[in-house]
Amino acid sequence: MNEQSVNEWYSELRQNGLLISSPILDSWLVEGPLSPEERKYEQLRDAYTTYITRSEANPSDHTVLYLWLDTVFEQFLGHDPAWWQKYNQIDERFVVDHSSFSGAKLRPDRVLCIRGDLENPRFLVLIEHEARRVGMGRGRAVYSAFVTLLRETGVPLGILTNGSQFRLVYAGLDFDAWLEWEADRWFEDAVGRRQLSGFLTLCGPHGTCPTENLSNPLLHAVSESRSKQGELSQVLGEQTREAVEL
Repeated sequence: MNEQSVNEWYSELRQNGLLISSPILDSWLVEGPLSPEERKYEQLRDAYTTYITRSEANPSDHTVLYLWLDTVFEQFLGHDPAWWQKYNQIDERFVVDHSSFSGAKLRPDRVLCIRGDLENPRFLVLIEHEARRVGMGRGRAVYSAFVTLLRETGVPLGILTNGSQFRLVYAGLDFDAWLEWEADRWFEDAVGRRQLSGFLTLCGPHGTCPTENLSNPLLHAVSESRSKQGELSQVLGEQTREAVEL
C-alpha cells in the first residue's frame, strides 16, 4: 500500500464539513491508523453481537446499550474507567441550561478526563436513545443540542452515538463538522476493519492522550486543518481580487 492510500479509510466514512484535512491526517498518521490487537477485535465483535441480539429482543432495555458502550470506550479504546465521569456523577460545569430540549438542563452521558484532569476534558459523549440514525429525523434536534452543549461547555470535541453509529463532532464558534462510523461495518470485511482502526487511532489514547509536544493530538489536527483551510481561502480570495482588478 503506498503512502497516499494508507488513510483512505477516512474518505470512506460519512462526514460533513472539514474535520481533518487529508494533508494534516497524512502528516499525523504517516503509516496509517493503528490496528487493534486481535484479541480486542474479537472481544468487540462478540460484544456487538450480544448487544444487537439483546437489544432486538428488548428494545427498551438501555442497560444493554450501556454495557456495549462500556466495551467500546473503555475496553476497546483503552480509556481507564476511572477517567470517565458518567451520568449522575458528571460535574456541573458540563451541564448547561437548554430549556428548548426536553427540559431545563442538557448534560452529557459521559465525560473523558484523562487521568482525572477536569480542566482539560478530551471529549463529551451523548447517547441517542430514540433515533435509528444519529442526526437524522428526530435525531436532528439531538445533534443540534449536542453542538450547543459542546460550545457552551467549551469542550469542542464530542461523540454522539446510538450504539450503532458513532459520530465524532467538532463544534467551532460559528461552524460544526463531523465524521461518522457504522459499528456493523467494522466486522464485515477488511475495509470496515480499517475504519475501525481509524476510530481507535483518533478516539483512543493515540488521539486523546497528551504527548511530549501536544496536549491533545486529535484537537490539534482538527485546529490545524481549519487554520490551513483559512490560509488557503485567504490566498484564493486575494488572487480572485487581483484577477478582478486586472
